[in-house]
Amino acid sequence: MRFENFEVNKIKEPEKKEMPEKVARESGEQRERIEDVLDQAILKKYQKIDEGHNGVIGLVDLNDAETEYKDLAHHDQQLEDLDDDSLHQLFQERFGELAEDEDRLAIKMLKIFSTERAENELSAHSKVYDLLEQAKLDDEKSYASVPKLYFNRSVDLEAHPDLREKLGRDRVMVDKNVNVLAMDFLQGENLDYYLHKETLLAKGYGAEECEGKDYRWMQLQLSGLGVKGFSLATEEASKEDAQKINRNNLEAMARFLASEKKDLIATAIFDKVKNTLDLAHENGVFHRDLHERNLFLELAEDRRVNDVVIIDWGEAKILESLEAMSKSEIAQVVYDDGDGLRLSDEYIFKYDKLLNTQAKEIVDENEQLVQVARDFWSRAQEMIVKKENSGDKKKLAYDHMKEELAYLVENESDGERFLDNVDREFDYFASVLTPDDKEKLSLKTALWLEFVEDHQELIDYESLRDYLASKDLKLNYLKNDQDKFIKYLQQKIES
Repeated sequence: MRFENFEVNKIKEPEKKEMPEKVARESGEQRERIEDVLDQAILKKYQKIDEGHNGVIGLVDLNDAETEYKDLAHHDQQLEDLDDDSLHQLFQERFGELAEDEDRLAIKMLKIFSTERAENELSAHSKVYDLLEQAKLDDEKSYASVPKLYFNRSVDLEAHPDLREKLGRDRVMVDKNVNVLAMDFLQGENLDYYLHKETLLAKGYGAEECEGKDYRWMQLQLSGLGVKGFSLATEEASKEDAQKINRNNLEAMARFLASEKKDLIATAIFDKVKNTLDLAHENGVFHRDLHERNLFLELAEDRRVNDVVIIDWGEAKILESLEAMSKSEIAQVVYDDGDGLRLSDEYIFKYDKLLNTQAKEIVDENEQLVQVARDFWSRAQEMIVKKENSGDKKKLAYDHMKEELAYLVENESDGERFLDNVDREFDYFASVLTPDDKEKLSLKTALWLEFVEDHQELIDYESLRDYLASKDLKLNYLKNDQDKFIKYLQQKIES
């Protein structure tokens, strides 16, 4: 979307949701103390899983957190008269009732970061969540999601040095207070991690071998696998240089995967992201930090992407009109793509082009190679048929090949050397027909396809793909054409 064509809708703010009715307490001070104890329990039990420039991401098991919370409350003089049912009621106000048959609902995700950014993130995240809830009433499948929020709390750390120490070890930038934002746990992988892992899997690594590995491990493995354009950042690289190298690597991996797989992340997934951002932009909310780690992918068992979630609204900007923005704010909302200013949230859509548009171009290239081969063989056949002299060398070679192939099909089709013998006949005929090595390979491509189509009871595309993949070409400059033919066969298998 061109920036100069953008307009912000003037609409009413989404209605604030009613909070659950509070449990009656003997005093406001006791209520405050209960909330504080629950905050302690949550921070004691969370485990860090990731970090960013706005803070860290952690997970907390609510069953463990509630047990810790009740234990702390029972040892607190101000709360010792409260029974478990009363304590549980307040716990429910934070998280709702847990479903006994759904383990993942007992896990919540926490974002732990400085309090100065908390209000902005809560406001932007909540507004987009409410907008999506309304939009999905009419069209549930056309939008991405944002996680459901449960609470946003500022926790005073001065009275809890043990929590301050734990947060310090987890590299949370804290002062006197720290902010805790709780939301639904997401199962899947962010786009950055997904591209790393998918590239390793495509290069032959096993799923179990890659399970739970961190970025550095994956990058070390990838650095030796010959992915074009991939380079390894050194340990001494600055943060800015490391980020630049990673961005280049992600593009390199996307190009590689586009050449290997079909519809890895379908355009429909990116359409959901676009529809969601359009909705947010039209209502004055700009994410401004939608990079690869803030696009979360929900995966099927075969690792196809089922759905997508936009996370981390900490850098978001909420505005009423473009005219009210300062030049510095505009610079953070847009970027120059060489053809004018565009909204910065559109950065992520380059992966749709890399994974899908480029993938289609690669498929077209493979099909084009095969079509050229078929055309070459068709012209050669016409030339041979028109030969009036039965002693013509090319016609004799053609007749000999047909006789030998018929014999192999009749007598040796179940032998271990069957495909080798067929390939040898194609080699001999091609060498008689043309001295050019590239034309020889093109002719063999057409001959193999014709042979498979005429003898499907003996050989299929999968067998031919495996056979050709096992052969080493003596001429390296022909390898690209051979690879395209193998990928064409893979396309035929998948279709």
